[in-house]
Amino acid sequence: MKKSFLSYIGLAATFAASMLLSSCSDDDSSSTKTLTIYPASTKSYMYAEDGEAYMKWKAGDLVYLYNMTQDKCITYSIKADKDGDDAAFTGTAYANKGDKIAVVYPNLSNGTDTLGTDGLLMFDLANQDGTVKTLGNVWYKYGWATVTSASDGVATAYFDSEPVSLMGAIKFSFTNGGSALDNVTRVCISDIPTAGEIDVTYSPEDATLDLGYFETGFMDFYGKFDDGAYAGLFAGSYSATFYVTADGKLYEGSATVSPSVGTLKEQTVELDEVSSSSYVTVGGVKWSSENFSLDSQTLFNWGVVGDAVTDTEAYAAAPSATQIQGGLFSDSAASTKLVSYHRSEYGDVVYWATKGKYRMPSYNDWYSVAPTAASVNQGVEGITSTWTSDGMKITEDATGNSITLPACGYSQRGGDVVNSGTAGYYMTGLSVLASKAWLLYFDSTGDIYLTDSEAGGDPQATRKFRASSIRPVVVE
Repeated sequence: MKKSFLSYIGLAATFAASMLLSSCSDDDSSSTKTLTIYPASTKSYMYAEDGEAYMKWKAGDLVYLYNMTQDKCITYSIKADKDGDDAAFTGTAYANKGDKIAVVYPNLSNGTDTLGTDGLLMFDLANQDGTVKTLGNVWYKYGWATVTSASDGVATAYFDSEPVSLMGAIKFSFTNGGSALDNVTRVCISDIPTAGEIDVTYSPEDATLDLGYFETGFMDFYGKFDDGAYAGLFAGSYSATFYVTADGKLYEGSATVSPSVGTLKEQTVELDEVSSSSYVTVGGVKWSSENFSLDSQTLFNWGVVGDAVTDTEAYAAAPSATQIQGGLFSDSAASTKLVSYHRSEYGDVVYWATKGKYRMPSYNDWYSVAPTAASVNQGVEGITSTWTSDGMKITEDATGNSITLPACGYSQRGGDVVNSGTAGYYMTGLSVLASKAWLLYFDSTGDIYLTDSEAGGDPQATRKFRASSIRPVVVE
C-alpha cells in the first residue's frame, strides 16, 4: 500500500529528533569544521538564453550533507561559493579525515524534500511555476564525497565521482485537432509521480529513486505559456493527464511522458476540448452535476486535506477574508500556499482529491446563484430556486440550466447527521474567523442564502468543524 506524506513525515520527525540528541566525533573534538568540497562540476541551476535551456550552479545553492561514517549527522549550511560550473561547496559541518559524506542538491531546507529514517530522503516536485527558472528548485543531484584532510578547524573533501542526476525536464506545448493552442493560461499535469525517496547510504551508481512509495500527485501552473510550459520531472516513463486552459476554453487529455536523466526535452500533447455536457453552467459558473465524495465520505470539515480529511476535529484556522478554493497550504492559517499533493495539510479538499480538475466553490460562485441572508427575500435576478423532494433546485432562467443540491444536513465532530432531508449546508472557500466560514444554507421552507453567522436559527451553523456538503466547480 502506498503511503501518504503525513505518515512518512512522522518517521522523519522521529529521526530528526534523534539526530539533535546524538553527538558526533571529530579528529580533535566533537566540534564542527569549515568544510570545503571540490569540485562541484555538475550543473544544477536551470536558466534560459537565446531560447535554449542551460544548467549551472548559482552562488548560494544549498546542499544537504549526510555523514555516513559518523552518527549520521546532518547540516544545512553548505552552499556553492559562486556562479558557474566549477563552484565549490563550503560551510560548517562535522568532518573527520576519511569520512564518507553523501551530498544531495537541493538542500532539505528549501521545503521540497524531507529527511526520513536510515538515510532516506523524500523528494517533492513542488516549488515550480512552469517557467525554466524554477526547474533548478527540483533539479536533484546525488553524489558521495570523501574527506581527505581535517585539522585546525578546517576540512577538505572531494567528490568520489560525478554526482548523478535524478531528474529530467520537458517543455510542453499543446494542440487541439493538430493546431497549436494559443493564449495558454493554465497547465495542470496530473496523475504523475510527484514524490519519491532515495536511500543515500547506497552509492550513487547503485541508488535508485523509488517512485512507488507515494501516491501520484499533480503540478499546477498559472501564467502565460504560449511558448511552452517547463516541468521538472522524475526520470522514467509514465502516463500523465493534462488540464489546460487556452483562450478561455478548457482542454484535457493524456499522454505518456518520458523524462530522461539530466536532459531537457520538448513534447507536444494533443488535447480534446472539454465537452459542456461534463458540467452545468449556472450563473456563469461551471458546476459539477453531483456533490463531492471521497471514499464514501460526503460531509467534510473546512480546509483540511490528506490524512486530516477523516479527522472530525481538524479544520484550517484561517483568519477573516482568507480564501482557500483551488489552493493547498502548509499551515493552518492558510498563509503559505504550496501546490504539493504530498506536503500540504490544509486547503481545498476537492482540488487536492481530484488532483487539479475540480475545486470547492468560492463565495462569489455561490453569490452568483443565491442571495445573502440580509437580502434573502430579494433573491438573485435571473435565478429561480425551488424546493423539491430531491433538495434545492437552482435554475438559470435564460438558459434553463439547473443544479439540484441534496439536503444532506451536517455532522459535528463525528456525531450523527442532523437535518438530513430537510436542510442543506454547503461549503464556500471564504473564511469568516479562525473558527467560522461562509456557508450556503437552504431548507424545506424554500429559504436559501449565504451566511457568515447563523443558519436556520442555529448560531453555530458556520463553525468549521461542522462537516458540510461540497458541490465542486471546474477549475479554469
